[in-house]
Amino acid sequence: FALSLSSSAGADSPEFQQISPAGGFDGIQFEHLAMNAGGKFVAVSRSQVYVGDATAGTVRKVLDNSHLGFVLEDLSSQTSQNQSHRLTLDILGTRLAINAAGDYVIASNTTLFAGNVDTGEPRKMYENPDATFQQVALNDAGHFVALTGRKLLAGKVQASAAAQLAEDAPGGFLAYSVDGVNGDWGVEVGESHLALNGTGQFVATSAHAVYAGSVPAASARKLFEDSHTGFRHVAISEAGVFTVVSVRNVYRGVLAGSKVASFDALHAMKALYRCPMDREVTSDKPGKCPKCGMTLELQHS
Repeated sequence: FALSLSSSAGADSPEFQQISPAGGFDGIQFEHLAMNAGGKFVAVSRSQVYVGDATAGTVRKVLDNSHLGFVLEDLSSQTSQNQSHRLTLDILGTRLAINAAGDYVIASNTTLFAGNVDTGEPRKMYENPDATFQQVALNDAGHFVALTGRKLLAGKVQASAAAQLAEDAPGGFLAYSVDGVNGDWGVEVGESHLALNGTGQFVATSAHAVYAGSVPAASARKLFEDSHTGFRHVAISEAGVFTVVSVRNVYRGVLAGSKVASFDALHAMKALYRCPMDREVTSDKPGKCPKCGMTLELQHS
């Protein structure tokens, strides 16, 4: 049995064309791509940013800095049976956003940039050598919100700088989580701890707290905090109604302009306790593991 594939269109047919140079761009490896409905796009390698127009078939480099890292990386380790295990992660897609006008926001580990596909080099909006940017969000009005590990920043693409609206988030703002037990790794990627609607209202969650605010009003406030709650995802409607989920609970809230009209728990479950050694052993109350005798640990709610 033989299978052959053929096409009547050539390599440079109107249906599929290479718009980069014949030999490709030297010395890079593209890591992420974002495009709007009009075909304008931003393509990112580890240290370079390219912008283009898929409709016009153009692409050009607008930023090149080997000291910047546009790929969110992490290194985690654990010890099992007297052996050290190490896991290196490349987390993609959490720090680049583009809107209908071709405005875009992109963050390296320490620096936040904003620009437009049709203009020149993106502008530096914020820089902190101790920061690690986690997520960005951008709406069609040009409002953006960005999360570092401990800070919440916001602003407009057309402005000269981003403003810090909150800091020292309990548990930190994280776009992913890594858990290692007895040599087995659990990696959760794609958690969305940030949501922004078209009017500039936003909701952001750290591991243990919920924040809400407004980009036009340059305001943010903490709505809820619980060290035993592990928040995972958040979403917001154009009317300002938002939902937050933790490991085991669902919450709702309503934003009225830059203020919070309400915030409630929709569904609450009993606490969950788990054996740190025998992970399959759980209980809804404190106690000892019947298998190994270890104290059960309270899990995030």
